[in-house]
Amino acid sequence: MNDPPRFEMDATSLDADLPGSYADLAALSDDPAVLVLAMEYRNIANAHLSRREVSSIEDIALSPLPEVADMLRADKVQNYKDFLLHHGDSHPRAAALHRYFQQWLARLGVEHDRFARYFDALQVGVERVCLSPSARRADAAPSCP
Repeated sequence: MNDPPRFEMDATSLDADLPGSYADLAALSDDPAVLVLAMEYRNIANAHLSRREVSSIEDIALSPLPEVADMLRADKVQNYKDFLLHHGDSHPRAAALHRYFQQWLARLGVEHDRFARYFDALQVGVERVCLSPSARRADAAPSCP
């Protein structure tokens, strides 16, 4: 039994992996729209990784495809939630990562209060964690009592 091709990428080999993977793209889906959305997502997401400094959120390119914007919103909300729950202020690049996620969320139109609602709703398990003050605006209410 043949395993489907794997397309794992990291920041150092993003573009280097594409030519080698190109021949196997048809094995991923029969629907060309799926491949277009995946490639556009890859293009937009990889153009602004966490080590890239931007002077304005307008420097973060967005896709003209609404489905890609939705994919990016889901990805950034989930990843920021996980970062806050599991790394928070203990990560060596905490300040830069907070800024990175907040820039993406602002660019994608995800307001602070909306993120706080997602943060609460997406937690699994019995013990809930409140959104930390460093991840909230100064005038925002706590995410949980």
